[in-house]
Amino acid sequence: MNKEDILKMAQSEKRDEMELHIKDKSMTWSYLVMVIVAGLFSFFKSLHGFPIADLTATVSASVGTTLAYRYAKLKDKQDLFFAIVMFIIALISTIYFFIGY
Repeated sequence: MNKEDILKMAQSEKRDEMELHIKDKSMTWSYLVMVIVAGLFSFFKSLHGFPIADLTATVSASVGTTLAYRYAKLKDKQDLFFAIVMFIIALISTIYFFIGY
């Protein structure tokens, strides 16, 4: 390998790392917007007497999945704890949705 090949390879790796960082940030923003919008919809649905279990289950399952994946890769116990909490909330909300509360 000559000097130019090594430089091209290093630049390519840096580009790949930057793309992964951008994709990760975009998912973070996506989840943030999803939670905010679902919160607004839930607020207005509850004001008008409609059940909000469907939105709660959807958002909780989504956030729980993200945290469970993060725990699987990084082994941070805080991620595991909150993943379990979110899955419990998703399960309870799903049950409420199907029994009609």
